[in-house]
Amino acid sequence: MASIQRNKGKRGSWLYRCQFYDLESNRFTIHLGAVTQSVANQTKGHIENLRSARQYRTMVPAETEAWLSEVASDQIVKTLARAGLRESRQQSTLAAFIDSYIDSREDAAENTVRNWSNSRQKLTDFFGDDRPLHKISPGDADDWRQWLVNKEYSSSTVSKAVKHAKQFLKAAARKGLVRANPFHELVAGGEENEDRLHYVDRKTIAAVIEHAPDREWRLIIALSRYGALRLPSEVLALKWDDIDWDRERITVTSAKTKRHGKATRTIPLWPSLRPFLDDVWDNAKDRSVYVISRYRQKNANLRTQFMRIIKRAGIEPWPRIFHNLRASRETELASRYPLHVVAKWCGNSMVVANRHYLQVTQEDFARALRDEEVELANLSSAKSDAIGTKDVPRATPQQVAASCSDAQQVEAPQTLAPLPSGSVYKIAPPRGVEPLSSD
Repeated sequence: MASIQRNKGKRGSWLYRCQFYDLESNRFTIHLGAVTQSVANQTKGHIENLRSARQYRTMVPAETEAWLSEVASDQIVKTLARAGLRESRQQSTLAAFIDSYIDSREDAAENTVRNWSNSRQKLTDFFGDDRPLHKISPGDADDWRQWLVNKEYSSSTVSKAVKHAKQFLKAAARKGLVRANPFHELVAGGEENEDRLHYVDRKTIAAVIEHAPDREWRLIIALSRYGALRLPSEVLALKWDDIDWDRERITVTSAKTKRHGKATRTIPLWPSLRPFLDDVWDNAKDRSVYVISRYRQKNANLRTQFMRIIKRAGIEPWPRIFHNLRASRETELASRYPLHVVAKWCGNSMVVANRHYLQVTQEDFARALRDEEVELANLSSAKSDAIGTKDVPRATPQQVAASCSDAQQVEAPQTLAPLPSGSVYKIAPPRGVEPLSSD
């Protein structure tokens, strides 16, 4: 609880101060000066609201939020922050809070942090760095999303930014910095963007590998395209101890799935991958811990280097040059093995695989046509055998298709003549296989 004390000033006016205790029973004093009794009591009430919200983990009343942002002095806010009843005024602004949130997430992967930072930039470009969190309304959130659409960001980019905004403000709401998440009801939309999917066939990737500058780069490309490892995180994390040469297995360490309780997964040592691993192993000077030893520095921009390799091979770089290597391999495997097995090997769920990885390839179309031709030929042959002829001309597809439904055709029911008035139809019992009697 808070209390108000007052003393006479030198000029005879009353000087007020408010004393309160934090959750650990430490006493704090806020000197209000020559204010009215009403202002002092209002300050006392707001402080009690803040203490109660922090103690019972409830939302801070809207009037107290307004008082903090519009009335309370910097000194009052600093004292409340020292007491643990409120974040500092700087941390209650949009940019400062998001920065503190990102810094606190030491468990996040490097790529996740980069995506968060991109979404943070989109938020501050619209709202400004110093926008108080509690002054962002649901209507403001709608305007921000429309601004993203007007800027002609892709639907997947808009969706990702909205999801991150929800995540940031949800954390702010749990800390009591906002009464409710203004982005809660904002529609994110789907992150699927089929225009950015591209199947990298084996002929193309072979040409790219051929133009790689050294054996480690050839292995980097092969691990992503033939092993479906995430590049760079999973490729650079691979150690020689992770490879079981005898059992032909590879243990892949994944920072992305670690936070979901799946720190590793095991994949086959694919025959298409083995020559590249053997080449690096046989020529490794010190057999260092990591399979890839040359390109581990933070300033080694693998994306830029890979773009150069692709162009050197005379190939136009495809969208999402790393992701589509994995997606191509997963698509390839999904055409041969059950999807739940492929998803385990690739380190994602079947839902994610269907949504973001699996593609329809040219080979799918060609195989569909071949299978249809074989099926029609078999049906035609079966019909010829059934009528006992050898030199029957091959039926046209239309004839074969029509023959498939011949056996299903039944005689149409006859229309019954109307009975005289007062008569009813009687259903005859079903007849068995016995011949009719002469009775």
